[in-house]
Amino acid sequence: MEHDSGSQNDCEGRAKEIQEVFSEIQLFVQTHPTVHSPEELEEFEKKIEQKTKRLAGLITGQVIQDSLASEEMQREAL
Repeated sequence: MEHDSGSQNDCEGRAKEIQEVFSEIQLFVQTHPTVHSPEELEEFEKKIEQKTKRLAGLITGQVIQDSLASEEMQREAL
């Protein structure tokens, strides 16, 4: 049973982290300064790419964890 509660805590923690990163991206987009040069645009693009890659990694991890939990639950039901 400890494994199940640990998995649930991991999922809840990951979901919270996903929401935090998503909120961070929203805030960044809403408050970004106007770009005035190709260099500023490139810097903005790099920052957005870093943030969205992090979000994609967290979401992918969540999907994998959910899939493993589902498979584990199916095996236990047998």
